[in-house]
Amino acid sequence: MALLLSTLNNHVQHALGGSVSSLLDATQIVNEAGRYMYSHPWKFRERPSETLDFVADASYVDLPVDFGELIAYSTSDGLNRGLAFTTFQDLLLKRSQEIRATGYYYAAISYHVVGGTPTSRIDIWPTPTSNEDGALTIFYRAKWVDLSADADTAHVPPYAESLLIQYVRAFAQGYEEEGMEQRLAAIDSSSMA
Repeated sequence: MALLLSTLNNHVQHALGGSVSSLLDATQIVNEAGRYMYSHPWKFRERPSETLDFVADASYVDLPVDFGELIAYSTSDGLNRGLAFTTFQDLLLKRSQEIRATGYYYAAISYHVVGGTPTSRIDIWPTPTSNEDGALTIFYRAKWVDLSADADTAHVPPYAESLLIQYVRAFAQGYEEEGMEQRLAAIDSSSMA
């Protein structure tokens, strides 16, 4: 059975032995616990390959909404095309020069906020001059996607639901009674993690 936000909010209440303080928000506690859980490189966070398109005159490629971190990448034509990740400083330097590279791209992943939602993209150089469908294929680890409605489902497999519940309870008790670091360390070093 799917683990719903309403169920996780109930665990917050149960861990505290009653209602959450008016100064705190149960849903925020749940999302913080989920983000903490997703800071570990769990296998269930790994997503199947995703194909990305280059768009003419766009110096970046949008990454999937749930993108957390890059695991692997390849260009569609590995023999005639390539991609190397570099620093933002190097990317700016390359963009400011007159030289033109063909078939080889340099890139850096940037994180920004669009309409209040954190998003990720790959900034590239040189800027593609034409559309290239399926130019890049990636494997990635997903980030925690915040839950907001009671019927929202936590994106964890059934075997990890108990662990998420333990994190939620630790965050709730840690905010209410202090000692969050010790509570989280105890869970992380337990057989559940």
